[in-house]
Amino acid sequence: MSKKGYKHTIEAKEKIRLHSAKYWLGKKRPPLSPEHNAKLHAKAKGNQYTKGMKFPNRKRPPTKSEETRKKHGAYKGTKAMHWKGGGWQYQKRQTLMRDDWTCQMCKIQDRDIVIVDHKIPKKLRPDLIHDPANLWVLCANCHMRKTKQDFILILKVRADARASKKQNG
Repeated sequence: MSKKGYKHTIEAKEKIRLHSAKYWLGKKRPPLSPEHNAKLHAKAKGNQYTKGMKFPNRKRPPTKSEETRKKHGAYKGTKAMHWKGGGWQYQKRQTLMRDDWTCQMCKIQDRDIVIVDHKIPKKLRPDLIHDPANLWVLCANCHMRKTKQDFILILKVRADARASKKQNG
């Protein structure tokens, strides 16, 4: 029965040790022989990647379509989601600190129940969503009352808009 595997000779083991990456770590490799160097240069002569050009005869394909660039360009500067002054969490914290975690209607101060709300509803004035002057702190009860009032106000505005549309149209 034959043995599995292969036993290396002492010379083969030494050759493996000298050529392993661990052995050469931090050491300078010996120079290549002139024949070996000539072979490497001949092989690399026609290689387009050795010249530093990845697309020598054609235009490089665009990485993003024009539509994608426009879409992502809409979220630059103050509209970017990581802009410190534009994110909702940042605005919320600033408003809570400004109003000292106190409900602006009933003056209850409790960090656990206060909510940041828009004075003018977002549906009526979407341009004021991130305006600090349009934000205030309310407790849960006052927020519920104000939300009901906002809902009634939005219904009235929509009804008025429909009525004016019928008169004009």
